[in-house]
Amino acid sequence: MKSCIQLLVLAVIFSSIISSKLKGPEEKLGEGKVCYQSTPNFGGQKGCTDGLECRFKTTPRKGMTGVPKYCLPKVSTSTPIPFAKAVIVEAKLKAGEVCYQSTPDFGGQKKACETGLVCNYKTPPRKGVSGKPMYCIAAPSFLENENENTDELLKENQVCYKSTPDFKNGAKKCAVNLECRYKSDPKGRTGVAKLCLPKSSFLETAISNFI
Repeated sequence: MKSCIQLLVLAVIFSSIISSKLKGPEEKLGEGKVCYQSTPNFGGQKGCTDGLECRFKTTPRKGMTGVPKYCLPKVSTSTPIPFAKAVIVEAKLKAGEVCYQSTPDFGGQKKACETGLVCNYKTPPRKGVSGKPMYCIAAPSFLENENENTDELLKENQVCYKSTPDFKNGAKKCAVNLECRYKSDPKGRTGVAKLCLPKSSFLETAISNFI
């Protein structure tokens, strides 16, 4: 009886060996073929041809299941494959194009200008003015001295300040060698205008500003 059982076991083993030899080696999959998927009807992981490995195309997000693996070229590092990220390279703006404006629909950051250009105002904005656009321009002269802009400087005897709504942003700037002051002592009067006048002595300026 014992010998019969042994013969039966040997017959099963021999049959299994013969069956595997008849089937031959498992065919390896080419590039792009699904080599594994964690589903009940897939079975085990299949082999890939030389130079390929069975892996994810992109790292699956946490909690995702059933994502297939493919036969893909081997990677040189063992670190996980990062998520694909879109890289947007914006072209640099040309001269005269708007590179910044403090409005909700612009974006909040200055855009890059071509080499040799800067993103700045064509002329300095008046105090309190907002929303004025910046352009890609050659470095303007007022960047060296923002207080001097010959297009907006007032000439001698022009009104540079008056306590009216028109001057709510403060005194306007006078040309070189002029200053904004009273022409004479207002002596208690209100609404007297200050003019762009030749610079006076330090004492006269102090008195004028105090008044």
